[in-house]
Amino acid sequence: MSRFRRLYYGNAVYHVIFRGNNRQNILKLKSDKQDLLNSIRKYQERKQVKIYGFVLMDNHVHMVIEVGEDHNISKVMQSLLLSFSAKYRRKYGYVGHVWQGRFQSKPIMGKSMFCSV
Repeated sequence: MSRFRRLYYGNAVYHVIFRGNNRQNILKLKSDKQDLLNSIRKYQERKQVKIYGFVLMDNHVHMVIEVGEDHNISKVMQSLLLSFSAKYRRKYGYVGHVWQGRFQSKPIMGKSMFCSV
Protein backbone atom coordinates (compact mmCIF):
# COMPACT_ATOMS: atom_id res chain seq x y z
CA MET A 1 0.00 0.00 0.00
CA SER A 2 1.35 3.42 -0.90
CA ARG A 3 1.82 6.33 1.46
CA PHE A 4 -0.62 9.19 1.73
CA ARG A 5 0.42 12.24 -0.24
CA ARG A 6 1.31 15.28 1.86
CA LEU A 7 -0.85 18.35 1.52
CA TYR A 8 1.04 21.61 0.97
CA TYR A 9 -0.23 25.05 1.79
CA GLY A 10 1.51 28.29 0.85
CA ASN A 11 2.62 30.39 3.82
CA ALA A 12 1.46 27.66 6.19
CA VAL A 13 2.50 26.96 9.77
CA TYR A 14 3.19 23.31 10.61
CA HIS A 15 3.79 21.26 13.74
CA VAL A 16 6.65 18.97 12.69
CA ILE A 17 7.91 15.90 14.56
CA PHE A 18 10.86 13.70 13.68
CA ARG A 19 12.56 11.01 15.75
CA GLY A 20 15.64 8.84 15.84
CA ASN A 21 15.60 5.56 13.96
CA ASN A 22 14.24 2.74 16.15
CA ARG A 23 13.49 5.47 18.71
CA GLN A 24 17.21 5.69 19.46
CA ASN A 25 18.67 8.63 21.35
CA ILE A 26 20.28 10.69 18.60
CA LEU A 27 20.77 13.93 20.53
CA LYS A 28 22.58 12.46 23.54
CA LEU A 29 25.25 15.11 23.96
CA LYS A 30 25.03 18.86 24.16
CA SER A 31 27.21 19.01 21.04
CA ASP A 32 24.67 16.88 19.12
CA LYS A 33 21.91 19.30 20.03
CA GLN A 34 24.15 22.21 19.02
CA ASP A 35 24.85 20.56 15.65
CA LEU A 36 21.11 20.24 15.02
CA LEU A 37 20.54 23.86 16.07
CA ASN A 38 23.27 24.95 13.65
CA SER A 39 21.57 23.02 10.83
CA ILE A 40 18.21 24.56 11.77
CA ARG A 41 19.72 28.08 11.68
CA LYS A 42 21.41 27.41 8.35
CA TYR A 43 18.24 26.23 6.64
CA GLN A 44 16.12 28.85 8.35
CA GLU A 45 18.17 31.48 6.52
CA ARG A 46 18.69 29.53 3.31
CA LYS A 47 15.05 28.46 2.82
CA GLN A 48 13.62 31.61 4.44
CA VAL A 49 11.42 29.84 6.95
CA LYS A 50 10.24 31.07 10.33
CA ILE A 51 10.62 28.89 13.38
CA TYR A 52 8.22 29.82 16.15
CA GLY A 53 9.39 27.21 18.62
CA PHE A 54 11.06 23.86 19.03
CA VAL A 55 11.80 21.24 21.65
CA LEU A 56 14.88 19.04 21.35
CA MET A 57 14.69 15.76 23.23
CA ASP A 58 17.22 12.95 23.13
CA ASN A 59 15.22 10.80 20.71
CA HIS A 60 12.87 13.22 18.94
CA VAL A 61 12.21 16.84 18.05
CA HIS A 62 9.08 19.00 17.84
CA MET A 63 9.08 22.20 15.76
CA VAL A 64 6.54 24.84 14.84
CA ILE A 65 7.67 26.12 11.46
CA GLU A 66 6.27 28.42 8.79
CA VAL A 67 7.29 27.90 5.18
CA GLY A 68 6.94 30.53 2.50
CA GLU A 69 4.99 30.40 -0.72
CA ASP A 70 8.09 29.35 -2.70
CA HIS A 71 9.03 26.34 -0.54
CA ASN A 72 7.20 23.25 0.61
CA ILE A 73 7.69 21.61 3.98
CA SER A 74 9.11 18.39 2.50
CA LYS A 75 11.99 20.10 0.68
CA VAL A 76 12.86 22.20 3.71
CA MET A 77 12.85 19.23 6.09
CA GLN A 78 14.71 17.00 3.62
CA SER A 79 17.54 19.53 3.40
CA LEU A 80 17.66 20.08 7.15
CA LEU A 81 17.59 16.40 8.14
CA LEU A 82 20.09 15.31 5.48
CA SER A 83 22.51 18.04 6.55
CA PHE A 84 22.41 16.95 10.18
CA SER A 85 22.53 13.24 9.29
CA ALA A 86 25.71 13.67 7.25
CA LYS A 87 27.45 15.39 10.19
CA TYR A 88 26.15 12.78 12.61
CA ARG A 89 27.40 9.87 10.48
CA ARG A 90 30.87 11.40 10.13
CA LYS A 91 31.09 12.21 13.83
CA TYR A 92 30.10 8.75 15.09
CA GLY A 93 30.95 6.50 12.13
CA TYR A 94 27.25 5.67 12.04
CA VAL A 95 25.87 3.61 9.15
CA GLY A 96 22.21 3.54 8.19
CA HIS A 97 19.22 5.76 8.79
CA VAL A 98 19.57 8.39 11.49
CA TRP A 99 15.90 9.40 11.45
CA GLN A 100 12.94 7.03 11.53
CA GLY A 101 10.75 7.09 8.44
CA ARG A 102 9.14 10.28 7.23
CA PHE A 103 8.83 13.24 9.52
CA GLN A 104 5.30 14.01 10.68
CA SER A 105 3.78 17.37 9.81
CA LYS A 106 0.37 18.77 10.54
CA PRO A 107 -0.77 22.20 9.43
CA ILE A 108 -1.78 24.53 12.23
CA MET A 109 -4.85 26.51 11.36
CA GLY A 110 -4.36 30.23 11.83
CA LYS A 111 -1.17 32.14 12.63
CA SER A 112 -3.02 34.52 15.00
CA MET A 113 -2.39 32.15 17.90
CA PHE A 114 1.31 33.14 17.78
CA CYS A 115 0.65 36.87 17.84
CA SER A 116 -1.52 37.18 20.96
CA VAL A 117 0.10 38.10 24.25
